[in-house]
Amino acid sequence: MDQDSDKREYKRISRHFILRFRAHQDDGQKGGWEVVTVDDLSAGGALINFEKELEIGSVLDITITVPLVNEPIRCLAKVLRVQKPANALICRIAVAFLELSEKDREIMKTLAAKINQ
Repeated sequence: MDQDSDKREYKRISRHFILRFRAHQDDGQKGGWEVVTVDDLSAGGALINFEKELEIGSVLDITITVPLVNEPIRCLAKVLRVQKPANALICRIAVAFLELSEKDREIMKTLAAKINQ
């Protein structure tokens, strides 16, 4: 087991998922949704691919489509890290989930257990 996996609170799901996000607005304003792919997902956060850099610390409204689950998972997330490798067209953006219902957290943990068997 590598050091990173020893530090993780939740198991990773290393599969591709579709995620929609938009900047969270406290004043009730609604921006447009961006659709991106997720390389790495857990009950604690995600690693998304996006064509633009996002500001570290910004808060996002997120909707995740999960196979075999009727309703998408909705939550708030905070941008923790942005990586843009040299000559890359896509940024890799790490987000941590701030508000994830216990029901949705359990769905993610169950999915991780099934996929990682």
